[in-house]
Amino acid sequence: MVAVCLLELVPFAEIDAAALARRLQAENSSAREAEQIALANLAAELGGSAASAVVLALRHIAEDTGGVQIEEAMIGGKSMTMV
Repeated sequence: MVAVCLLELVPFAEIDAAALARRLQAENSSAREAEQIALANLAAELGGSAASAVVLALRHIAEDTGGVQIEEAMIGGKSMTMV
């Protein structure tokens, strides 16, 4: 679901995990309801937000396939994950 959402962003520009999570949760998202529920459940298990679940998915994609590059950044004292 996360990878599909990234592929929809052609031409690709950097995006942070929180914005990607919001995009996945939007009503007009290509993510099916079951996928959105799975994202919410994973976020609950992690004790965080949907963005934390997206970060986990991005890390797995990066480690397993090398298909994305992620960068951790501190902006305004807030940690952000960029892809």
